[in-house]
Amino acid sequence: MFRTLVNREEFLLTYCRSKNILHLGCCDSPFCHEKFANGNLFHIKLLTVARKVVGIDLDEAAINFLKQSGINNLIVCNVEKLKKNIFNEKFNIILAGEILEHLSNPGLFMNGLTKIVDSKTEIIITVPNTPTIKNFLRSLLKKEIVHKDHVCYYSINTLSCLLNRYNIFISDCYYYCAPPVLKSGLVMRILNKMAEYICRLVPNLGDGIIVICRMNNRKS
Repeated sequence: MFRTLVNREEFLLTYCRSKNILHLGCCDSPFCHEKFANGNLFHIKLLTVARKVVGIDLDEAAINFLKQSGINNLIVCNVEKLKKNIFNEKFNIILAGEILEHLSNPGLFMNGLTKIVDSKTEIIITVPNTPTIKNFLRSLLKKEIVHKDHVCYYSINTLSCLLNRYNIFISDCYYYCAPPVLKSGLVMRILNKMAEYICRLVPNLGDGIIVICRMNNRKS
């Protein structure tokens, strides 16, 4: 597997170019309105490069907001309850970006995922990386900076273990660094710069993981 450092958005947009995409968690709740207003909602960027994008999200209010803003092909759906009959078409790629760490029952999500993919479907999953150097440096300041909705952490090994239990196997792996928080204090900005330099040398200490996966339909 590859272990290189990439720009997350640039990598995903390039990989999804001219493909039919199922985008899970498309609203990026609870930041949908804010990101839509400032042009940073990833689903909108995905629409500019992909052949077709179908988005699903549990946040019905955010889905309705996007529909009222002229965005089509959106479905209100809990990703822990995916069913094959929800969709009437085949997708080249199923994109699950920054979802697993929010879920109460990741196993239910994985089980549903196996019902909507086949061996030809590529699955792209991105998650925050547990052994990121930034977490270590922040811990020196007795700080833990984490999304208020995150309930777990993943490493490449724990993510691979989860996927393998559902007959899904990683073919490629990349790491990425998250953009800096603009309101960070001087000390945190210095630590972030140090972390970015270290990640260029040791990519697996990056902020997050991107894996490209496929389901193995062969019966043992």
